[in-house]
Amino acid sequence: MGCAQSSGQTVRRIAAAVAVLLAPTAVRADGWHNAALATSSLDQWLQDVRTGIPDLAQRLGGSSLQSGRGSEAIKRAAESASAAPDQTARESARGGTIQANLTPQQRALLGRKANDCMDVLAFMDQGNIIPREFPNFQLGKMGEYRDAAKRLLGIMGAGGAEVVATRLRGELMGQSLPLPDRGVHVHANYYSDMVEVLQQLVKQGEVSEEIEDSLRQAATGRKDAPRAALAAKVEQALDAGANLTRLLERWAGSEDANRKHQIENRIHQRIGEAADDELLAAAQVPGAVPKIRQHLANEISQRLAKFDVLQLLQAMNEIADAEIQHAVDQELAQRDPTYAQVKDRIPAIWKLAAAQNERVAQYARWHIANAFQRAPISHCLYWLAQGQQDLNQMIWQQVDARIQRADAERQAAYAETALAALRDKAAVTSSQLAAIELLVHLKRQQVVGEIVDLLPLAPRELWPSLGGLLRSLTGQEYGPRPGDGLAEVTVAIRQWREWWERNK
Repeated sequence: MGCAQSSGQTVRRIAAAVAVLLAPTAVRADGWHNAALATSSLDQWLQDVRTGIPDLAQRLGGSSLQSGRGSEAIKRAAESASAAPDQTARESARGGTIQANLTPQQRALLGRKANDCMDVLAFMDQGNIIPREFPNFQLGKMGEYRDAAKRLLGIMGAGGAEVVATRLRGELMGQSLPLPDRGVHVHANYYSDMVEVLQQLVKQGEVSEEIEDSLRQAATGRKDAPRAALAAKVEQALDAGANLTRLLERWAGSEDANRKHQIENRIHQRIGEAADDELLAAAQVPGAVPKIRQHLANEISQRLAKFDVLQLLQAMNEIADAEIQHAVDQELAQRDPTYAQVKDRIPAIWKLAAAQNERVAQYARWHIANAFQRAPISHCLYWLAQGQQDLNQMIWQQVDARIQRADAERQAAYAETALAALRDKAAVTSSQLAAIELLVHLKRQQVVGEIVDLLPLAPRELWPSLGGLLRSLTGQEYGPRPGDGLAEVTVAIRQWREWWERNK
């Protein structure tokens, strides 16, 4: 609950901060201070957002910020030498998810505001706002406005990437940021914030090859210490956002020998750093030169012991390399995981049971069977309730085998699990139907009395199945039957109770 509240509060804070960044009129004529004056009304900012991008405003939610703070309180906050640093919680947001739902016109509006976002990152600082001049400006919310600027840059796509790259290139090449007014200074986190946004955009695939090349070029050469440190961070951001599949595609699409050589070097460097799933995806990309493919094969082979069953099956199914196939086959042959180790992977593993690669399909079926030979019966009921017919057939085969092997005490425990599901008023119908089917498979007449007692409490949709269960266990036909109403069920309950008294 606490996390949900925190997330909701963060979203509402972004909504208010978005407004200043999307305001249709950027007042910069007299410098940054005039822009601060123009942002004195949060209500107006929010209205600008709703007018320009109503869908975005709706997704980000309402504002938790309220205008009208007393000017004296703002003045004290600004002038206090011991003012606390911004403690705004910054929840991570995957960029691009909002942009994907915007219209082209809304994206264009965001793109035009990219420079305004950059100015917020550069100049939104307590020292740049004079509280006596702008008594309604909420100094305590500056961290939220800066956070909103970064988020918006992250959803602007190529437009945001171009603006961020332009600012970074200028700084790397010795072109200091022009100050909008005398006495204005650049925020201490401006450059690190730009690098953070750059890395996010790289991961989203929004940074083109041309932009990346230009940034790497700007990062080379002799520089003073601050710019050398920035150059290193820019290259780290580009490398951290690198993706093997994208690099391989760029290598294949380039006709320049020097460029291909540069990309190939980066591919070899990235192979050792890539996550397992990234490595497996890269191994599926066709057309790689033997040297790269061999490097991929070697790296995957070294990691096989750490792969889980699903990753091994995916590797065998998706990678044609004969050496990898052989190594994966050997590794899979040694695996005997518990149910707990594969339960979260069951849908994906079962999907591979239908793979065209028969070896993959055999291993997938074996691991599913192995899992349900060990799974708690309550978990078997859960999976049976999902209604996947072919998987259910496999599960019942394992459950029936377990019933055959079980002693009387174990069978009684299985029955109690099924009865508990039927007693559970919160249980879904499909799970209770699976529990009834389990009792049919167990063939334990000892449960008849409890089933009869459960009938008056059972939901109407279970009546025919419970009647079928009682018929299966006793050979008697008292109902309930499909279509029976309350009167027929009441009669059936009385007849079953009489039968149970005679036969228990």
